[in-house]
Amino acid sequence: MDQFSKDIRELFNSKTGERILANMKVAYGDRISFTKDPCETAFREGQRSIYLEITNIVEKKHAP
Repeated sequence: MDQFSKDIRELFNSKTGERILANMKVAYGDRISFTKDPCETAFREGQRSIYLEITNIVEKKHAP
């Protein structure tokens, strides 16, 4: 696991990080990104993508 992933896991496994991640899930994870405006759709999908990437890192088991 690279240092960036270790840092993300350490940060978001703290009590504060868990609260932030829960807030991000409500704001970005449990919504549909699509809108009538393609620029707004791209922006919203970018937000969702960051949330998903962080979640994938935090939930990943120890990799070799």
